Amino acid sequence: MTATANLLIERGAQLHPKAVAYAISEDMISTAELAIQRNAPLGNYGGKTPLMYVCAKGLSSTVALLALESIKAVGLLIEAGADLDLQDDDGDTALICACVDGHSDMAKLLIQSGANISLCNKYRESPVASCCASGMSSVAELLIERGAKMSFHTKESATTSFLEAVAADTAVMVHAMLERGVKLDLKRVDGALLLAVQKGCTESAQVMIEARFGVDFRNENGDHPLSVAVEKGDETIVSLLVQRGVPMDLAFDKSSRPRTPLMEAARLARADLVSLLVDAGAMVDEISSDIRHDADDGPASAQRFTRRYSMSSATKRLRLCARRSRSTLEKTDDMEGPARDLGRSALMYACEVEDGAAATEVLLASGAHSELQDLRGESALSLAAGNDRSDTVALLVGAGAQVDSRNERGRTPLMIACLNGSVEVTEILIDGGAQVDLTDNDGWSAIMLASRKLEGLVIDGHLRCIQKCWVAGADLSITSTGSELLYKSLVGQDALGIARYLGAEEIEELLQFMTGAFAFFLENKIGLSRDAIIMISKTNFSK
Repeated sequence: MTATANLLIERGAQLHPKAVAYAISEDMISTAELAIQRNAPLGNYGGKTPLMYVCAKGLSSTVALLALESIKAVGLLIEAGADLDLQDDDGDTALICACVDGHSDMAKLLIQSGANISLCNKYRESPVASCCASGMSSVAELLIERGAKMSFHTKESATTSFLEAVAADTAVMVHAMLERGVKLDLKRVDGALLLAVQKGCTESAQVMIEARFGVDFRNENGDHPLSVAVEKGDETIVSLLVQRGVPMDLAFDKSSRPRTPLMEAARLARADLVSLLVDAGAMVDEISSDIRHDADDGPASAQRFTRRYSMSSATKRLRLCARRSRSTLEKTDDMEGPARDLGRSALMYACEVEDGAAATEVLLASGAHSELQDLRGESALSLAAGNDRSDTVALLVGAGAQVDSRNERGRTPLMIACLNGSVEVTEILIDGGAQVDLTDNDGWSAIMLASRKLEGLVIDGHLRCIQKCWVAGADLSITSTGSELLYKSLVGQDALGIARYLGAEEIEELLQFMTGAFAFFLENKIGLSRDAIIMISKTNFSK
């Protein structure tokens, strides 16, 4: 049909006023272009002008219409004198048609050609609103920059457009809607800032933070823009929020979030975020979960306790608060999930994670107390020792942390390090004054704990930990007074007996040498140090 129509036009057939519009509506673009070149009238067809048809069809043509052809057709219509601002039965202009159907190149061409950018349809929807509906952020930005009117059909449609602009990170649109006071459904947009932070829409989030829009919002899950920004490690957003003075309490809901933003930053080993939050006034010794509230005194932070009690009294008081919460938890050594987080400070989180030394250093410099203990009695030092964080252990020991603090099982950081075979940590603790002959609640010393690891499988680190404890003067004759269920047969055994029972042959051999006559002779008759005895021994257990 296109070929026939083109032939008729070329032979001078009279053109109907609706011919161009009809040709475009039927995707007969070459016919429409030929008719325009022959000065055909640009009448309406079906209530729409030819220009509206081109703008509405755009790239969706069923005849594989190319973008360049569409733009060319628009250009031809404009050159032919098409009225850019004519409206159809719904009041839509060619610009609105292009915006609704997502044809950005056509919309930009119309704007540059002088189309009315604020003319609304009968539903009071402006071109800007149409861009929002179709996701054409670049055109929306162009319209706003040129001062286009922002008019929406309803408050609901405006609200939807606002949220879509936030999700698309169209900051210009977000800023314009807030600045011009577009009426929004506040119940729906209260969480817009939180949405932007969650989706990583930094530019939109910055606009809302500067306008203090949504900075006080916290959803039913306890999520707050600051807490989420910290979790995502977004330094820019965290910085903006703290600069705007967002209260730290808003970002902490003890019923759903056991960790404060500072704790989360420490857990992520983000020293930069820790520094930002501390400088903004975050309480460095706040403790996690519901035990932060004392029945009589309100928030139970170590800072406040310290003002009223000595540090040791404050620690005991916090421990009492922690034990009150224990009724809902199993009293086991294998707590999982939130139970493991009860009663921890930001320093504790920083000390147990990899690369947490920098955050630990910031917290210590900010006055964090290393003496605090969590629900299980773990201190920052014991957590660092238990996770083999030697650099963090060195920082804590250097800052005066109590090297012989005990958890609820009576174990010191040194015992924990030896149990895990952490040689460097063991050495740092001993050099820091840790006592090698202390025993836990079952009467097990550090060497005895190192000797029990592992049944039939010896890790080189345990041998070296035993050596270091012995060199530091450990007594190998200490015997256990109790034991875990799996090791009831080890009650009354010394380190050598434990190693022999568990089949740890290399540990047994080392302990036999240390307790043997030759080592006794070298130490007590010759006067050699234990360190020298280990070094000159025919059997060098240093590996």
